Amino acid sequence: MLNSDSPSLRRAGETWMRCNLKSYPRVLDPIMYELLDPSVRRTPASFQVNNRDIPGYYYDRPFDQRYNKHLLDLLLAVVRFGGQGLAKTARNTSVTRSHHPGLPERVREG
Repeated sequence: MLNSDSPSLRRAGETWMRCNLKSYPRVLDPIMYELLDPSVRRTPASFQVNNRDIPGYYYDRPFDQRYNKHLLDLLLAVVRFGGQGLAKTARNTSVTRSHHPGLPERVREG
């Protein structure tokens, strides 16, 4: 809702976030869980452009980049809205205390 073009939907999303300021982890944990998908593997690589080496990566197998872009857009909307309050909550909240069942394990694997 935070990204909606409809002002009423966007306001509803902002109101929900304001009323649930302590719920940032509940919003962020599923996003981080998906972004830390262990099936997305990459290998470091170096690319030569105009006689300059540019570091980069090769992905070991295809994955849904549109889904990752969607997740990153969601994360950006939450970060823009949350600002310093989100940063403070993220800094003071341990991943091991996550209510998302698989997130602590994915963080340990990564």
